[in-house]
Amino acid sequence: MARKKPVTVNPNIAWSASNPHSWLILRADAPGAEAVPGWRVMHGNLRARHRDHDNSLTAFAQAKLRPDGTPGWIPTAHRVEVLLPAHADDALCDPETLIVRAEAELPNDPKGLATYVTLTCAPDRLHAQFEVARQVARDLVDRFEVAVLIVQHVPAKAANANAPHCHLVIPGPRRLTAWSGFGSYVTQLSSDAGRDVVVDTLLNALAV
Repeated sequence: MARKKPVTVNPNIAWSASNPHSWLILRADAPGAEAVPGWRVMHGNLRARHRDHDNSLTAFAQAKLRPDGTPGWIPTAHRVEVLLPAHADDALCDPETLIVRAEAELPNDPKGLATYVTLTCAPDRLHAQFEVARQVARDLVDRFEVAVLIVQHVPAKAANANAPHCHLVIPGPRRLTAWSGFGSYVTQLSSDAGRDVVVDTLLNALAV
């Protein structure tokens, strides 16, 4: 069966400094047409400029790390981890170091600041959801030699009815090299087809 095309979930949303989902175009399955049963896969690419506003990778990452909306690097999200290729600098395991260095090496790159993915389900246990998201991230790291920041949100902790979910933030997306830091651009993830890559990776992770 052919996979149904995703829909844009925020086509008419006005840009807002307090809502990072207004800073980029986001695509996901239409209701009732999930490519992965029980999961919603949302994908987008953060560009240097969107709807006449300049974007910041730092501000975007902080918004994921601190869902209370306050700036800073100390996470308030439920769980946070950075995955790296084996040859990457150990210092990049720290979210602040990863994002600040990426932004410094790729200032306002018009091709993109990051690929962004959200994986949502209603898990029996939070750690089980995180491990699936981690497996997806690990596969992307190993295949494309990128860094992935994983952030798990549990909205119920803030009296919100939304389901728990995991965000993946992939700086660039650029390959990390042992000799030059952030290197070549990964078009497989940054194009609209990048969502299909994530969906296939999630299907493989759930089949293990």
